[in-house]
Amino acid sequence: MQASGAPGRIPPWVLVIFFLILFLVVAGKNSFNEIRYPILYNEDGRYFFPAFLGPQDFDSLFKKLASSYLQMIPYLVAYLIGFLPVSLVPSAYAVLSLTITTITLFLFYFVFIRLGISSLVSFTLVLFLAALPLGNAALSSTLAWQHFNSVVILMLLQWLPLPAGRTVKLLYLLVVHALIWSHPLSIVLLPVFIYRAVREIDGRVLHAFCAVSALTYYFTGTSGASPDFKYFPFFYDILMERVVLESIIGPSPRAYLQFLGFSGGIAALIVLILVAAWARRWKVLSAEAKFVFISSAYFILSTTFVAVMTRELDDLYLHFQALARYVYIPKVIFAGLFSLSLFLLTTDSMRARTGNLVFLGLVLWLAGYQSPVYRTDVEAGKKVLAFARKIEEAKRQCGDAQPGRVLTLERGSFQAKINERIWTINVRVCEDPVRGGRLDRGEAILE
Repeated sequence: MQASGAPGRIPPWVLVIFFLILFLVVAGKNSFNEIRYPILYNEDGRYFFPAFLGPQDFDSLFKKLASSYLQMIPYLVAYLIGFLPVSLVPSAYAVLSLTITTITLFLFYFVFIRLGISSLVSFTLVLFLAALPLGNAALSSTLAWQHFNSVVILMLLQWLPLPAGRTVKLLYLLVVHALIWSHPLSIVLLPVFIYRAVREIDGRVLHAFCAVSALTYYFTGTSGASPDFKYFPFFYDILMERVVLESIIGPSPRAYLQFLGFSGGIAALIVLILVAAWARRWKVLSAEAKFVFISSAYFILSTTFVAVMTRELDDLYLHFQALARYVYIPKVIFAGLFSLSLFLLTTDSMRARTGNLVFLGLVLWLAGYQSPVYRTDVEAGKKVLAFARKIEEAKRQCGDAQPGRVLTLERGSFQAKINERIWTINVRVCEDPVRGGRLDRGEAILE
């Protein structure tokens, strides 16, 4: 099957318009409240906001902040946003985070085109993915959590050809390197990097460098968490419940079906039908399509396995909407593979295409655009904006204030295990003669 439209044949202005539409769909899941009333969710408020507020030294990008590993893409974005007026920073965090989420989904378009799906259908499929509740508002608009999208972007780039030209390849390599150094899960791509280094002569050096970069980051930029195999019995259930079924019908219907006891069987049936459909068409599929299927299966299984083996699990993992971020990556990949399969493995007849589109509409209706998992607290957002304006005003009065003055925005969600309020924000607004005008990394973590 040949592509009926290649990316190069689409005018750039059409792609720009399509990207903007995707952005509006993603932001519209929460009625644009992330931008209008940004809540600086968790790490964004506790760590990024106080640590990157105002001009910073460039070496701050290479210091571990909220977690036990470096997050190059979120750090770089936070560093650049820190040069804006304080009152604009919370909304800028949300806008740039939503932009990264949109880029993640937009890359699916080029994958679909490469595999022979027409431009119009590819647009439709990506819009479908953008409207699905694959994560929640925090995963779409929290800057610190864009390292999850960084891994998905890294995976999608493996399904696209390398760019032409030495300069563009160098820029591509820098981007891929930054993506690798944004999340420890980039280590799961090591076999893919090695495979491409062996198979692709033109890109051998580049892929080999990516493999070395992934290994280097894992051993020097992360804490190297070890798996806890006592959770292995959860693997199959989480794969079926949280990844397969929830990707298609959304979290609330999945939880309802699980309560009735039907969810495991339905998810297993979906997987069997999907595998059977690919097996039936395997001989006539292109090498690119086969690689996408095999690597998708590997990405889904490996990232789910890591999530299960390295997290403290309880019934919340299966029965409620909590911990969505830990299964976000395999859910996005599965949803992309599922939607691709509908059009890659069926005929090109108008009847088949119409049936597939009606089915996608049904799925989207069931999953629910503007799902409750995307709602955020508007009042909390108003408090954050008022707090940012207060910081801006305090900075103008620093000449008459005590050096090292700290402003605090108290807000709830007390976490007894670590004895702190995980939402509270502390910001040093007046320059300390010794340490400068910001909280250092240690202080940003403390109450």
